[in-house]
Amino acid sequence: MLHSHLENLSALADAIPNLRIVINHIAKPLLLSSEYLSETCPLWKKSLHAAAAHPNVYCKISGLVTEVDPVMHATPFSKETFSNHISEVLSAFGSERCMLGSDWPVLELTGKSYKEVNLLHKSLIAHLTAEERQMIIGGNAKRFYRLQSID
Repeated sequence: MLHSHLENLSALADAIPNLRIVINHIAKPLLLSSEYLSETCPLWKKSLHAAAAHPNVYCKISGLVTEVDPVMHATPFSKETFSNHISEVLSAFGSERCMLGSDWPVLELTGKSYKEVNLLHKSLIAHLTAEERQMIIGGNAKRFYRLQSID
């Protein structure tokens, strides 16, 4: 799903309320594009919140690092590159309907390792309570995908 598809998601969630939906990669916003930031980002926010109004819609925090520079993967990034977008996602979905995804091995196009990106993701939710972090790191995915514990 791309940011341009978010507008239609609410209609889908309304039409099929029992369909469980995950917005992958927070809908792949073009993180550093000036056109995106001035014109599309307000629409992304509005559509994201509209989708979040449906309890059957979740959002996966993943695929961020490859969207900074989706062609060359040469533009540097830091936690601050993603902070506003993640704050918006958490505001819309809460910790109860967000989940982390790795985007491995694609993330290696950026020259970063799985470990580096995983630490980046965790730093973006570090301000949350331990319980909220646990839900985002694995609990919500377990519930959404109906996974059973392996003990």
